[in-house]
Amino acid sequence: SDLKFFISLFVLVFYFDAAGFTKYSIFVTSMLFLLYLFYKYNKTYLSFMYALYISMLLLLPAFFISLNIGVEYSSYNSYSLYALVYIAIYVFITMASYQIIGLKASKYNPSIFNLYYPTRFDGIGFYKKKLMLLLFLSLIAKIYLNSLGQFRMLDDEQSSSIVSYLKVISQLDLFVMLAIGFHYKNGYHKELFIFYIFTSIVVISTGVLGGSRYSVIVVFIVIFFNHFHFFRTKMLLIAPLAIPIMMIFPILGLYRNSGYTLGIIESLELAMNNTDLIANVMGILLDMMNYLGVVSTVIEEFKYNSDYLFDYLDNFIAMVPRLAWPDKPIIGIDLNDLGIQLGILAPSNTNTSIGLTVIGESFYQLRNFGLIVAIFQGAMFGFLEKIKITESLVAYVYYFYAISLLLFLDSYSYFLPQLIQTSIFLFVFGYFFNKPMSRKDI
Repeated sequence: SDLKFFISLFVLVFYFDAAGFTKYSIFVTSMLFLLYLFYKYNKTYLSFMYALYISMLLLLPAFFISLNIGVEYSSYNSYSLYALVYIAIYVFITMASYQIIGLKASKYNPSIFNLYYPTRFDGIGFYKKKLMLLLFLSLIAKIYLNSLGQFRMLDDEQSSSIVSYLKVISQLDLFVMLAIGFHYKNGYHKELFIFYIFTSIVVISTGVLGGSRYSVIVVFIVIFFNHFHFFRTKMLLIAPLAIPIMMIFPILGLYRNSGYTLGIIESLELAMNNTDLIANVMGILLDMMNYLGVVSTVIEEFKYNSDYLFDYLDNFIAMVPRLAWPDKPIIGIDLNDLGIQLGILAPSNTNTSIGLTVIGESFYQLRNFGLIVAIFQGAMFGFLEKIKITESLVAYVYYFYAISLLLFLDSYSYFLPQLIQTSIFLFVFGYFFNKPMSRKDI
């Protein structure tokens, strides 16, 4: 079946490629087949999301443009073979590290990664009350952020402690969805179904009001994670849903770029009337979701630059309290400034940042030595796969959040503080539901 898949993919690309089987077509075909094998032989949520992430954001733009499809929709029409080879090697090292270092090495001390705290609760009714309390706290935090002018996208961000804490609390609604999903799998369908739907609607609605595409998309990601074993057998049925979901991007873009003067319905009508559906989808795939263009631009700009950067050390600098180091520098990469430097963003555009991705950042920081980061990323993925997510709410939620951080972050220069903050957050609220059993109960 693997050979049939590869031959079908080869014939498909060869058929569309009028100029013959180009180097880009060969690259894309080989990488797609490699990612297919990676998912097929692991069949986990992590392996699926990694294959999807690389395919959609890095390979699909190159696939279409190499076949001269939808070129008019993209700002990035050429990719160097140098950049594509670097990406291919990075992905291969990540998958090899995942299999060899992560999955194998963690077997020697699995207790570190299992987070084994069996969940007990006093009836589903009492459990729902706890979930409702957390959802209520999330809404209160979002209302307060809105009153401070920190809720909507494009608001001027404040770097105060209270805003940071409020933003953490505002994300409790996702914790609620994951907690429902965990116990939904354990047979509490009827008791939790209505509340599950209600919470999903609340999270989507607040995301729309805030003009945040991610806050809306993440709801569908959480639902997919909660029911992964069901969805993975129905891929062909759910794939068409990607088109209406992608329409969220131009609709919310119009909504927030209008200064929130347009309504959601007006933004929807404008998005549908100004350009047709195909143009919207192609524009999203080949421009707004085209991370390959950014990565290729970074690699082309810096491939002959021998000055290495060491922003990864910011992870340790961030651990020092500002009280102990009053002059501590601002950490992290300014992705807006880098976008302007690369010519991707206009100098007047101060509200947009580029999607650098971890792959692009690795080359930006260490040039070809950035491939070392792939070893770290793959090992972390492998360690996460050793977590037993079926018996512990904390482990279940931690697995999702840690994968999201590792996979979707644009930069690892601030990874460690975010992981620690997320871990503390999850353990505190996870213990709100978890009651560790005694040994005799286990």
